[in-house]
Amino acid sequence: WRLVEKVQERFPGRVSGVERAGDPASELLDVARQVRADTIAIGAHGQTAAGEAALGPVATRVLRSSSASILLAPAVIEC
Repeated sequence: WRLVEKVQERFPGRVSGVERAGDPASELLDVARQVRADTIAIGAHGQTAAGEAALGPVATRVLRSSSASILLAPAVIEC
């Protein structure tokens, strides 16, 4: 939640966060549809040997299933 709070400070009224239980990809996609999100920020697991972002199963499913823009963030973010 600390990251959400930091981003909300920088972009007031434009960023929201929710906490839900269930299948992560399904819940993310459901909330994005409900709030009509134009962008979904999601983290990558790390990097491949070639230095490319390595997507986990949740990020992959959201990327393939969402009509919103996807912002892929590095796995480690300092707040």
